[in-house]
Amino acid sequence: MSGTSQQSRASDLPGAISSDHAITYHWFSGYSAQPGNILIPSIFMSLSPLGLHGEAGIVGRQIGRRKSNVLLKNINRIDNRRMRLHRLDLNALLVFDALVEHRSVSKAAARLNVGQPALSAALARLREYFGDPLFVRSAGAMLPTELALSLAGPVRELLQQAETIAHTRASFDPASTARRFSIAVSDYTSTVLMPAVIALLAKEAPRVQLSLRATPTPVNAEDQPTTEALERRQYDFAVVPAGAHSERHRSEVLMVDDYRCIARIDHPTVRQAIGALQYRTSLHAVVELAEGRGSMMDTRALQQMGLTRRVGPVVERFNLLGDVVVSTDCIATVPARLAVLLAQRLPLQVLPMPIALPPLTELLQWKASQDADAGCVWLREVLHRAAGTEARRTVP
Repeated sequence: MSGTSQQSRASDLPGAISSDHAITYHWFSGYSAQPGNILIPSIFMSLSPLGLHGEAGIVGRQIGRRKSNVLLKNINRIDNRRMRLHRLDLNALLVFDALVEHRSVSKAAARLNVGQPALSAALARLREYFGDPLFVRSAGAMLPTELALSLAGPVRELLQQAETIAHTRASFDPASTARRFSIAVSDYTSTVLMPAVIALLAKEAPRVQLSLRATPTPVNAEDQPTTEALERRQYDFAVVPAGAHSERHRSEVLMVDDYRCIARIDHPTVRQAIGALQYRTSLHAVVELAEGRGSMMDTRALQQMGLTRRVGPVVERFNLLGDVVVSTDCIATVPARLAVLLAQRLPLQVLPMPIALPPLTELLQWKASQDADAGCVWLREVLHRAAGTEARRTVP
């Protein structure tokens, strides 16, 4: 492949809606890439159209960064050569930062969505420039040298400052903008909160495109979903439960919910109430995420109390619990606001919890570089207004 880039319009993208006010839903598990697209690893696409590049270039996959279109317009006016500062390949600093974090070539390559040979080539250029090995293999890990450790902080700060510059806008007018925002959400958040968000956008920003994407499964098992969503996939925001969030990124409480137990209306033994013993001995339908790697907050809370329950059907989405429960003798524990919505469309009874669980706290997360982005600041305010509207609704 050559090092040139092709621009794409929102209407050319999979799942896009061409109307002025488009809401696009993308639900998928894991990560599926389309070969042949150019990697957009970070804002340094604005420095080099070749991205992370060896002599011929690291050809990766576009990971869904819709905001790249604006950058590509500027890139097309730049000569197709790597931008260098005092002969330093600035794009290779992305490799350096990923290696400092993961201490593994394979994990760093997965984080940047590039091949290991290309990442090794970028590391070789850095070693040549600094005259230092930077990372030394030891016991299966790539350990940073003293020089690499001294560079880690300044490099991370440089990358964050560059992202801040890339996100800075002179002004933002919600009424006229046709900007596209992407948010990683669970099906709980999309069901309970997002209809109110969409209603506000329809009134205040009719041309804004909102792309709701399923909370992604991290490529690296030790990463949080937020890391995958904001860093690797370059979404604008992620809404995740407290405890499953990333300390690397900005966060604030978006909404808080309690739990309820649901059972079918004609359940043979559960009638309008359920005791602690019956709750623990009944068969439960439960949610597990990340291909079984992620247990839900209610499961963790019960485990921390030293309590067990009988687990039956396991699903990956909250909305599937209602259909499972209504057709079986299983019960399920779900956030209260979702329980009410499920009972509006299915013959379910919503019961108080016989065991007190900590409330479910959903956090809104974003990158620090977006603090100066007027559009992202505005959308955060919209999300909080919508959450406030939902919080005022009475939940039985």
